[in-house]
Amino acid sequence: MNIRGIKLVTGEEIICDLEITVDQMFKIKNPVQIRIIPPQMPGAQPSMGFVPFPAFSEQRKDSEVVVDVMHVVYTYEPAEEIAQNYNQTFGSGIITPTKKLITG
Repeated sequence: MNIRGIKLVTGEEIICDLEITVDQMFKIKNPVQIRIIPPQMPGAQPSMGFVPFPAFSEQRKDSEVVVDVMHVVYTYEPAEEIAQNYNQTFGSGIITPTKKLITG
C-alpha cells in the first residue's frame, strides 16, 4: 500500500492508497475524506474522522477513483496515527508496529 494524503484544488483533503498511472492520472484506491469532528463536551479537543469520498458514493473496500493530476495541489505522507487508522479500516487487518524495540 502507498498511503498518501492528497489536497485537491477544491479544498478537499483525501487519504488513499495512491497509484500514478502511465497517462499521469492519479488512481486512488479506498479514498476517504478527512473531517474534523467538533468536541462532544465543552473544553474537549476536536477529533478527526473519515467520510466517504466522493461524498455520496457507496463506500466499498477496493473502490477506485481516477483524478487528473491538474486537480491536485499537493500530496504528502500522512501522520503516523492517521496512516494507522486508515490501515485498520482498509488494510489486511494485520497491523505491524512502526517502531523497533530496543533490547539489551
